Amino acid sequence: MKGQWRKILEAYKNNPEALESKITKSEDTVIHIAIYVGQTHFVTSLLDNIKKEGNTPLHLAAELGNVEICTSIARLDANLISCRNSDGETPFFLAAHHGKKDAFFCLYAYLNNKQDHSLCRRRNGDTILHSTIFGECFG
Repeated sequence: MKGQWRKILEAYKNNPEALESKITKSEDTVIHIAIYVGQTHFVTSLLDNIKKEGNTPLHLAAELGNVEICTSIARLDANLISCRNSDGETPFFLAAHHGKKDAFFCLYAYLNNKQDHSLCRRRNGDTILHSTIFGECFG
């Protein structure tokens, strides 16, 4: 919160399990805060230590429309684009759901022409089209 990212990075490298510690009332971790404030280097430097379940940093970056972090993460590991959270949503789906066109097209570019339509569907069957129309994201 005070912008002391180098000190935080050192502390987490000495204590990697602390990455999952909730530090806000809404149960955000330090990774969530770093994404909110656009600390791309901090987020990407810790990707190897982050669990690949639930909402990954890529889910949050896509939801917020942070193209810089989406690009950095996808460049390091494009497979994260297909990771699903507890609602069965991929980061690709969340970018569309929240009307974040730039993040959506950024992630689309990293799919390498894969025609995997399952990435466009939630576990409950809703598609990106359903979701964007319901959210009035007509662009």
